Amino acid sequence: MVDEEHGLQIGELAERCDTTTRTLRYYEDLGLIGPWRRANGKFRMYRLETVDRIKQIKELQDLLGWSLDEIRMHFQHDDEVRRLRAAFERAQSTAARLEVLAQAREFTDRQRTMIAERQARLMAMDLHLQQKIARYRDLESQLQTMADSAPREND
Repeated sequence: MVDEEHGLQIGELAERCDTTTRTLRYYEDLGLIGPWRRANGKFRMYRLETVDRIKQIKELQDLLGWSLDEIRMHFQHDDEVRRLRAAFERAQSTAARLEVLAQAREFTDRQRTMIAERQARLMAMDLHLQQKIARYRDLESQLQTMADSAPREND
């Protein structure tokens, strides 16, 4: 059993996330995850929350089709929003809070734009597929009409 005080070694993390240590090292190289600390100066140790981060990476890849670079940008956005939330809570004046809110809105709008662009591409792909299906149905109908009007061999 692993507790928060000791964390997870990379092999344990890979097993829990149904992935490989090589993948985890790659995620680390890209800045998607990072070790919490190194045990005895050697072993990478990860917080238990890293399991959730890796699950989120997989979901963003599977559900939205995001690249790892897009996911990295998403995580950077989330980190920045957390930083802004803390700055908002620390802000003493209304002007300072308004500035923080404007920054948060700008970051969130960029994130939404990225999702909207992906949705637009998916919608265009869907439209293309719908048009293909319609052409196939037309061809099927034409062939069926030809088959129905052709003399039957058994007659």
